[in-house]
Amino acid sequence: MKSSLMVLVLVVAGTACQPQTPPLQTITGQSIDVAPANTVSTSPDGKLTPAIWALLQRCDFSSLLQTVRTGTARYNSHVQNGFFGSNHYRIEMVLTEVRRDSVQPTVYYLRGKDRYQGVITPFAGTVTITHLFSQPRYSAQQIAEVKAEFGEELRNEADMYSALGDFELREDKTRRGNGIFRGRLAIDWALQKDGSVELSMRNGQAASQGGEIKYEGRWTSAATHRTRPVVWVENLVSYVESQHVLDEFNIGEREVVINPKYAHLGWNTYWENDEWWADSASAARPQSVATSSAVPVHTILK
Repeated sequence: MKSSLMVLVLVVAGTACQPQTPPLQTITGQSIDVAPANTVSTSPDGKLTPAIWALLQRCDFSSLLQTVRTGTARYNSHVQNGFFGSNHYRIEMVLTEVRRDSVQPTVYYLRGKDRYQGVITPFAGTVTITHLFSQPRYSAQQIAEVKAEFGEELRNEADMYSALGDFELREDKTRRGNGIFRGRLAIDWALQKDGSVELSMRNGQAASQGGEIKYEGRWTSAATHRTRPVVWVENLVSYVESQHVLDEFNIGEREVVINPKYAHLGWNTYWENDEWWADSASAARPQSVATSSAVPVHTILK
């Protein structure tokens, strides 16, 4: 129970300080009831309802999906981390450009780069939002337990949603070992009073399973058609704690400390401040060998 409570405390940091917002009113002549959970959902045949379609027209997820910024917002640039293959080797992902389709508000065009075993590969593709629903609420028992254990006040704010969709990201065909990422996307988010959106989740039971943004699917080799499981997220520690991906992955008390026993899987460089996605860094890095000085690589790319 203590582990699950810690997950709740981890995720509440992203929700407790947010302003409470009233239910979204009259987008297409009707209000959207956000309580109880799952009242905002797709129709039985899988199509988005008119009210939800209108909500998606209003809410642009581009700023949530893009991880690399320029100009004054460059300090917000960051890497999304994940696990590639059955041995959970580290893979890093950045999205350098995200643009929503001007006609279809559920379609986004993405460009970015991935880094696996030191090799950087550009990719481009799409995300298509297919479902939207309200996030599960904290139970009375969860609220009471967290209050007693940690002194935190969990709140069931309105206008907290999960969006689901499909993604397809094709790596540069000219790069050795290229392939295609395909799978499902989950975004846990909240609608703010000013109409903006920001990442927010109530607990590890939301659609992203603690990851805030989660991409999960399979990578298929262009050369051999061999497939590998892959998942990467925005909030790595919360996701790992919630889903128990690797045993004792984070051994820190007040800060994140990756267990040294996972160094051979690429996790020894987690805290390196390396803007590897920059064009200059990519050009200077060889494309066929890993560059980590601490972990020798004995396997071929992907």
